[in-house]
Amino acid sequence: MTAIHETAYPWIRSNLGDHALHTLYTPTPDDLAFRQRTMTSTVAAFGGVVLLQTLQRLGYLPFFDALPPRLMQHFATTMDLLLPRETLQPYELRGFRKWHVPLIRDYLGIRACSDGRKHVPGQPPLLPPSCGRTHGPAMADAHPPAQPGGA
Repeated sequence: MTAIHETAYPWIRSNLGDHALHTLYTPTPDDLAFRQRTMTSTVAAFGGVVLLQTLQRLGYLPFFDALPPRLMQHFATTMDLLLPRETLQPYELRGFRKWHVPLIRDYLGIRACSDGRKHVPGQPPLLPPSCGRTHGPAMADAHPPAQPGGA
């Protein structure tokens, strides 16, 4: 049976090991250069890096509250921050996510779908051929369905 983290809507394990954190979630020099060009404040840079790294791995933009504490601490350590969750509160309040998403998509070569489709709750969004990455595997900007046993 396929593990849930390997399904169409991957999620991040809560028990990430050091190797996975380093190889999958550490920003590359190109990622850091992008951050430096587009995100000036510490709050903006931290939230932007979290979105960038998780979008690259998951293929969608997760809510920050859904990310494991160990992953958040890893991002904070790579950016020399002490309180990662407290840093993300002003990120959402100031609306940085709305501003960063198009920049991150452009950096990754992802085109957003804007054909007026409506998402049916409980069903994954369908991607027409015009959506997805401009190069490489397609990604959707959607949140995964609720985890089994969740509210």
